[in-house]
Amino acid sequence: MSTKMYDRLRADLSTLGRETKALTDKATAEGRELTEPEKEQAASLVAQMDGVKTRMEQIRADEKLRKAIGDLGDGGPRFNDGGPGEYVPAGKGSTWARQVAGKLIMQAERHGVKALVSGSIDVPSIVEPVVDLPARPTRILDLIPRRPLTGNTYEYLRQTLRTNNAAVVADNATKPTSIYTVGSVEDRARVIAHLSEAIPERYFADHQELFQLLDREMREDALIALETEITTGDGTGEHFTGIINVSGTLSQAWSTDILTTTRKARTTLENALQQPTAYAMNPTDWETIDLLQDNEGRYYYGGPSSIATPVLHGLPVVVTPAVAAGTAILADWRQARLRVREDMRMDADRSGTLFDKNQVKLRVEGRFAFDLVRPPAFCEIDLTA
Repeated sequence: MSTKMYDRLRADLSTLGRETKALTDKATAEGRELTEPEKEQAASLVAQMDGVKTRMEQIRADEKLRKAIGDLGDGGPRFNDGGPGEYVPAGKGSTWARQVAGKLIMQAERHGVKALVSGSIDVPSIVEPVVDLPARPTRILDLIPRRPLTGNTYEYLRQTLRTNNAAVVADNATKPTSIYTVGSVEDRARVIAHLSEAIPERYFADHQELFQLLDREMREDALIALETEITTGDGTGEHFTGIINVSGTLSQAWSTDILTTTRKARTTLENALQQPTAYAMNPTDWETIDLLQDNEGRYYYGGPSSIATPVLHGLPVVVTPAVAAGTAILADWRQARLRVREDMRMDADRSGTLFDKNQVKLRVEGRFAFDLVRPPAFCEIDLTA
């Protein structure tokens, strides 16, 4: 069993329980009923507790399955619960995207196609508030820890200064003072959403592959929009304040060539006492690296026949259009948080003129916030000569 994960879930469950009890205790002490906002908050807390309990039950069930498979002997599959940066062979690393695809199809098969288009369903496990990070990250969301958000607005602490003055000290001498300055940041959740065009309802009954379309395209587009806000949001209006627009992040200028520049970025972070966990890079820039050749025409990274997981200077690379071409981000991604107020949900509407035409329109929507806890753990890299 993933003991750390189970213990973390149990701690989260305890925290949510205390928050719920605090709400009711306050109302009782003041001799009144819960206000409407308090009722809404309590309902949200209870829903999150149910989700955590379900996840704990899944972990227990997975452990039983693993034990049963292990009893089969060496011929059974091998499992790897490694954290970020620990790799498993291709095809054996579970990703959230594949899990979601399977669960969406299972939901449709279990409840019928009609159930999918008759109201509202949750698309499960796209952005779980609390989840193990995958062994082989394929997107930025794979790198960032998630936390549940119980309201629309919230406050968190961001480190603004770290000065290490630790040193040897003689007897009776005054010890040096290191400086760790933090500031309060107030933020709120933002909605990420989009609609489909009107779709003839019969398509859902006649074409099972439509479920693949919903999973692959509407979900992927919404998540790319979320990741783009995380990296480049300018903080205006409904936009996130993305990584490259947060004050205090580091930068690495172009130096000699793309390999030298990306390696110097790692040094920049390490000199700032940070421990980078992964690069994020646009597909165009990764193509440039992937096709690099030495003076004898040999590919540094295996060339067209290579099927290796993208790795650069010993760290995994997430290749994504959410990072603008000509730039890259190297970071200790553990120093950020994705706040999940409402997980990605799919709604279907057949009302009004849609009903008259026997059509369905779909909406994928979620509500999230993004925290950059330690800006100096993030470095923007200029990849343009």
